[in-house]
Amino acid sequence: MKELILLTIFFGAGVVAQDSARVVHVAAPGYPQMTSGGRIEGEVPVEVDVTPDGAVRKAQSQSGPAMLRAAAETAARQWRFAPSGPEKVQIVFAFILQEGLGDPPAVASLFKAPNRIEVFAMKRELVVISDPPVGVIKNPKKVRKPKN
Repeated sequence: MKELILLTIFFGAGVVAQDSARVVHVAAPGYPQMTSGGRIEGEVPVEVDVTPDGAVRKAQSQSGPAMLRAAAETAARQWRFAPSGPEKVQIVFAFILQEGLGDPPAVASLFKAPNRIEVFAMKRELVVISDPPVGVIKNPKKVRKPKN
């Protein structure tokens, strides 16, 4: 009985290893900026068809914000997998807005095995600065010119 359990555990681990695709090359998209100057965040799962040599034949986003889908699909087409892996793989691109990353951000993207990329952008707020500051200067006194 002990041998049967060990054989099952060993065989089960082999099946899991065969089903998971080993990533050889990862490409992260840039963080798209909307036309209004802001950014949107969200996750975009992309299903890719992989050729026997590990190249991506086709990449199709499954869901997520429309503004992020094209960037995720373009990056997914550049991924490479170990030869003779699974024919279909799902990659998740997570577009995350964070405060205080710096300018430029300290971390632009982060690969999390086996198939997740987190792409970061700095959360920015619109700040209006007026010159002179509104409400600080009241009506200045009129300066009289000396008579000659």
